[in-house]
Amino acid sequence: MAKPHFIIKNKFQKRSELYEDILTRNILRDVCRRITGRTDYTVEFDNEGYNKGRLATLEYRGRINYISFSEFEIASRNSFFQSFPSALVKYHQETNSNKRIYFYFLTPDGNIETSYFIFMYRLMKTAGTEFLNEDELLENEIVQQRSSIPPRIKINQMPLQEKYNKLKTESKQLMNIIKMICYRAETAVANILTEYLKGTADEKRMLVKQIVKSHADIIPDYENKTLTVLLHCLSAPRFNHAADKLAELLNQTETIFPGSDLKLIFKTNADSFCAR
Repeated sequence: MAKPHFIIKNKFQKRSELYEDILTRNILRDVCRRITGRTDYTVEFDNEGYNKGRLATLEYRGRINYISFSEFEIASRNSFFQSFPSALVKYHQETNSNKRIYFYFLTPDGNIETSYFIFMYRLMKTAGTEFLNEDELLENEIVQQRSSIPPRIKINQMPLQEKYNKLKTESKQLMNIIKMICYRAETAVANILTEYLKGTADEKRMLVKQIVKSHADIIPDYENKTLTVLLHCLSAPRFNHAADKLAELLNQTETIFPGSDLKLIFKTNADSFCAR
């Protein structure tokens, strides 16, 4: 019977070292044992191209196994996982339906059980990934026992401190009040714009929303005690014109910014930048 056979792209894209320097005989033997139950194997390090996904494949008895290896160092929380998506893509591109995908920890230096890491492990398991040596390196039961947790439970099965049936009445009332205030403010501004913008009521409301969502520069001038809000260009010249007129009206209120002595001044760059 043929031995389990590894195929590994040997070169990194941005590093001079090779995978054959990292994936030692002991590591490959352990991977092979955990997947096939055997410790004897053959290995081919392919020097053509680059390794994407920190990936090795192990073929045995007609099945192809994809193994993605972790980093040794945790430079940042995302760097630890940045190669895995490439491995997952390769796995899904595999035409052999008899396949599985694994993740193997290379004894990384650092904490690999932060809440973010646990979250990522759960996502990987949801995608069908099996962790080969989590029993040795992970102590968190959320990862190890996730398969035993039912995906859905009834409300009466929820812990008492987390059980709910509906939103609290106070919270719902507060949300409704906030929505009502926002709607009435939007209506008031849309009515003001009627003088400067010909169009339907829906278009005026759309413009109000566009003004609220648009980028703006905030420019404090402590010497002259002003705070200028400079609105960036909108999607049409007539919208810029209406916003400019709205700014003139707001400036007439001479509003002081709360918690300061700075007078608010509203401007648009419709006549300068947007015209170019």
